[in-house]
Amino acid sequence: MKLNGTFTLIDRGRIAEGSEWAESHGAIVRAILAMSWKPESAGFRIPR
Repeated sequence: MKLNGTFTLIDRGRIAEGSEWAESHGAIVRAILAMSWKPESAGFRIPR
């Protein structure tokens, strides 16, 4: 799966500017990149 971009939908109190947000965002990106579907495939594809 190619992660083209992410968008901050809610940023009350400028939370997305902090280091905790950066760490959480990195964890989310890594989790998405680590997914594979179908089993034993090298990537992630959602069929239409």
